[in-house]
Amino acid sequence: MYQATGYIDIYNICRDRILKGELPSGDRLPSIREYAKSCNVSTLTAQRAFAKLQQDGYIRSNGRHGCVVVNDWQDSSRMSQVAKGIERNKQVLNVGLIVGWNEGDNYTFPPLVSIERILTSRIYDNGGSISRLILQSGKVEELIQAALKTSCKVFFLLAGNPLEIKNINFRLEQEGLHCIAFNGSMVCGNECDTICVDDGWAFKEMSKRLFKMGHRKIALVGLDPGGRGYGWMAQRIKGWKDGINEMGAKTSSKNIYLFDDCSDVKDAIKKLRGYTAVVCANDLLAENVISDLRSAGMDVPRDISVTGYDNLPRESVQNELTTVLVPEEKIVSSFISLAQTRISGSTEIGERAILMVRPIVIPRSSWRSISSEK
Repeated sequence: MYQATGYIDIYNICRDRILKGELPSGDRLPSIREYAKSCNVSTLTAQRAFAKLQQDGYIRSNGRHGCVVVNDWQDSSRMSQVAKGIERNKQVLNVGLIVGWNEGDNYTFPPLVSIERILTSRIYDNGGSISRLILQSGKVEELIQAALKTSCKVFFLLAGNPLEIKNINFRLEQEGLHCIAFNGSMVCGNECDTICVDDGWAFKEMSKRLFKMGHRKIALVGLDPGGRGYGWMAQRIKGWKDGINEMGAKTSSKNIYLFDDCSDVKDAIKKLRGYTAVVCANDLLAENVISDLRSAGMDVPRDISVTGYDNLPRESVQNELTTVLVPEEKIVSSFISLAQTRISGSTEIGERAILMVRPIVIPRSSWRSISSEK
């Protein structure tokens, strides 16, 4: 048996077995004590590994019954087929990573930075290489020429507007190369392989949980710079509506407040006085909403519950936000699996694949249960 030396070793062993289908969805894992003994490590080491597996969405705690494999990995037949292909298609990957930011930028969407870091580590650890390419607005052809100078056969696209994503995919395919876009299916239909975070599910789940906690007046605060109708925002609005509707209540556009940027929310504060909960499109919005609510004399969560999205690092936020974690490890594993399958020439998952990755709700102290009469 492989000799684990630290919690990351145990984490990697379990994660790989889940991805290969050796641990099917719903399977109960050995107890932490049993796992520690079998791997010849301390109980604390095994506990840290299980905590990370749970944080990244591979397992969930079942109370006194231990931990079980989370089934959304294998709910999708395409995801299951990709995962099963890891072992037989395994090969060294040389990946082209297309991003829209310079290293060290401060204002990048945090999960994208984490995805880049995790992917780079995983690829190098397995003997591969990363060619980092920066997409500049309106310069798709320059990007393609730079891509052709690399030895990469597969590219992971973490940047680009809908038209750029379509053009990049089209040009790479012309050259016999593979393109996998992150969150691209929201805007590109089924024109390229895509890995998506199921934002709609997250906002539906958040709304349903608030409803079950007694909230009946739930507002949504989001972003729509210049009225451009961002695809990701539309997904979150739909999820919010679906969650409330599934609980037997009705929604209205009057309960939705959209702003140009995260700091421009003061105009909504007076309107939010009639609500008991606010679902925000991201953590920065939630932070500003909480700050403005408190300036207006309202307490969070006593007077109003507030939730965010992104699970920003704790040092980046001032409040114990209930939020949503984007499972970066799962996204990277999905990309590697799909990339291996594409490079091998396998057609078992079809001409185009859309892999949906479910995020994780992280409950903290910015929300609370209330009586249904409030």
